[in-house]
Order: sequence, then C-alpha cells, then structure tokens
Amino acid sequence: MAAKARRSEWLALLLGLSGALVIGGSYGSLRALVPPTRITAELGLPVVARASITGLHPFPGGLAVDLKISSLDSGDGAGRSQAQAVWFMRKPTLTKNWAETDELVLNGVFVDPALRGRDPKGPTVAAAPVYEFDGKFVAWQSTPADFYAVLRQRLDQAVSSVSGPNHDLDRRLLDSIVFGGTEIDASTKNDFLRAGLLHVLAASGANVLLLQQAVELAFYGLWRVARLPYWLWALTLVALTWFFAGLCGFAPSIVRAAGMSSYVLIGKAVQRRPSLAASLRTTALVEGCWSPSLLASVSSLLSFAATAAIVQAVQSGSHAPRLRQQTRGRKVLSYLGQALRINLQVDLYLIPLTLLLFQQVTPFAVVSNLIAGPLLAILLPLSTGFMLLALLHSFAGLTVWLAQMLGMASFSLLFLLKRVVETVSHWPFALLSVQLPSVWWLIPYYALLWSGNVRKMFVKK
Repeated sequence: MAAKARRSEWLALLLGLSGALVIGGSYGSLRALVPPTRITAELGLPVVARASITGLHPFPGGLAVDLKISSLDSGDGAGRSQAQAVWFMRKPTLTKNWAETDELVLNGVFVDPALRGRDPKGPTVAAAPVYEFDGKFVAWQSTPADFYAVLRQRLDQAVSSVSGPNHDLDRRLLDSIVFGGTEIDASTKNDFLRAGLLHVLAASGANVLLLQQAVELAFYGLWRVARLPYWLWALTLVALTWFFAGLCGFAPSIVRAAGMSSYVLIGKAVQRRPSLAASLRTTALVEGCWSPSLLASVSSLLSFAATAAIVQAVQSGSHAPRLRQQTRGRKVLSYLGQALRINLQVDLYLIPLTLLLFQQVTPFAVVSNLIAGPLLAILLPLSTGFMLLALLHSFAGLTVWLAQMLGMASFSLLFLLKRVVETVSHWPFALLSVQLPSVWWLIPYYALLWSGNVRKMFVKK
C-alpha cells in the first residue's frame, strides 16, 4: 500500500508540474508572438532606432553587434519595440569602448534575413525573429557599470598583476572556462570545437554544481566541527551560488543551474527532499513565464538538454554513500567520478542536437571528456580560488604567496588540458559534417536515455 501511495503521489506531482509547464509555456509563447517583438510597418523603411547592446561578437573583418530595440521612429512618431536584431559592422573603427548594456541611436533600415535567402545570424529565437540592421550609429551612451562588472574588472586586473604578462593568453582562457569570458582567439576555439570540448569555454550549469560540491568537500567538515546548523550552510551555499552567477554576468545557463540548485538547497534547509528533476521543471516554468523568447531559443534548448544530462548524472550517483560517511580519499574520488559522469552524460545528450542543428559531430569527444572531465573538476575550483585570492591580494598583500601557488597549479593543469585539446583536435576525422535523414529517431533516443530516471520515480527503493 505504501509503495502504491508513493507512486500515486509521484504521478500527481508529475502531472501537476507538467500541466503547469504547458500552461506557462503557452502563456509565454503568446507573449513572445504578439507585437512589439516583431517589426511590421517599419520593416525595410529608413528609421531612427534606439537600442541596447546585448552582445559583441568579433568575426574576420568586422564585429557582430546583438541589439535589443527599445523604440522605432519612421517619421510618424516613435513607437515602442522589443524586437531583436544583429548589426554586422564591416569596419568597426569606433567600437573599442563599447560594452553590453550600452545604448545606441541608429539610423538605417531593418530587414528580415529570410528575405535575403539566408538563415538569420546572431541569437536565433523561434518565437521572435532576429532582424538585420543596415545603417550607421548616430550616438552612443555608455551605461554605468554595475557592481559585478566593476568586480570582474578588478578581478581581471588582480589576476593579471599576480600571474604576470607571460600568462596573458592563459589568463583569458581560464577566465573563459570559469566565468564564460569571450576574449578567446579563433584558433583556440576551433581546437576546442574539434576536440568536442567547446562547451568548456562557456560557463555552464556544470560549473555551478562542481563548485558547490568542491566547496562542500573542502569546508563542510569544518562547518560540522563548529556545530553550525545545516540550514545556515544551505543558505550560505545559495548566496555563494548567486554571487558566482553575478560574476558570470547572470548568463542564462548559469542562472538556470543556480535556480535549480537553490530550489534543492532551500528544500533541504527546511528538511525536505526535493528532486533535481522537479527543480528542472520548476525552472522551466518560471523561465517560460518570465522570458518566453529566451526559452524558445536554440541556446536555451541546448542548455536545457545539458541540464537534464547533469540532473541524470547527479541522480545516478546519488546512491553512493553520503560524503559524511566516506574517508577524505573516497570523497575526492567520488567528486572526480561525478565530474566524469556529468561530462559523458552531457555528450550523450547533446550529440543528437548538434547533429540536428549544426550537422556536425566530433567522434572523439568521448575520449576528450574521459581525460578532461576529472582534469576540469580539479581546475575549476582551483582556478576560482586562485582568482578570488588574487582579488583579495589587491586589498591585502598577505595572500600573495598563496595566490601565486594556486596560480602555478592552475596554469599547470591548464597546460595539460591544452595538450589534450591540441592532440585530439589534430586527429584525422576529428570533426565531421553529417546530414541526418530524419528527426524522428530523436524520440526513442532520448526516451531510452531518460527511461532509467523515470523508472526510479515510480519504483520504491
């Protein structure tokens, strides 16, 4: 009877959350489809537009500027807008000081890329199209940097002063791995792509979970010795998680993972046992209502697939003995093993989607992740600690020797990671172009991947 009641509770919860997700997604989709996310009357006409910069992407010979339009004026008065556009600047001579959130006044025309016979560039959004802008900017206004932007700037300066000029390229690569920085040369990006590790260069939800586990591994024993309550530990982890999300610029994938982990930690703080899968559904519901166009984007699809992979990888390792019952060596091995599971699971989930969306596959990605997974599990917390100690050194010089030691260790591990990437990326057939015959096989593929997780929901342990 108890097992039957438990299955009924799980079924009711699953149906309730699924229904709420459908309602929230439908509401969000309706919000994204109606004006002013679309340009209609002003399309193809000379306009004066006000827009904010949402992204800057250098390409050979120019700069792609992602824009969020706030108003359009074709001569009949300015009208409000929330459309998205991308501006391909062929000679970006005056953009050195431009940054995200800066405001631009533009003079030109907006066109639909589909009318030009090519796919849209920039951030592809299913519900709201991304237009292209042709013209020039009339005025530029820099917006005041927020707290996290100032802190990141101080962090970069501190790390540069501690590591020295000889590690400038490695410093930018570390920044990209930890916080999702974008100052990476095209050759390095191509090597990571061919090795199947391009996701490492963008801060992802895996960073949040791995850093949380590293903090627990390093400091929870001291917390218990001090006899401090667990609810305070959970709330401290939540605060640290959102602080890290701020350092990552509140990137959607980081915010999604931070929301999921906060859901679980707060549940544990009030002595509940929340499910990671339930936290994923709740996060999808909130995002569908709050930012429907973001939920419909290709990047969001890939991010949710990766997050689902992380959820299954974490839950597959949840039957291991709890950390407090293990020795220090077993805790470290458990942490490295979980990092490896996460990387391999993410690969399994993303390979079909990358085939479908980009017609590319990296056959040796599994080999790369077998080596790079545990390596990244050590590099990520080590380099994060190095950067934060370097920042502390800029206020108090007593930590300089410890920051330098962690920096040397971080750059050594980064050297090993780069060697793995360079080796695998130069293997024959490291990157293949493949055209899928049909998309229907994705349904049984993902059903098979998730079947074990679904079964565990309804079978009593």
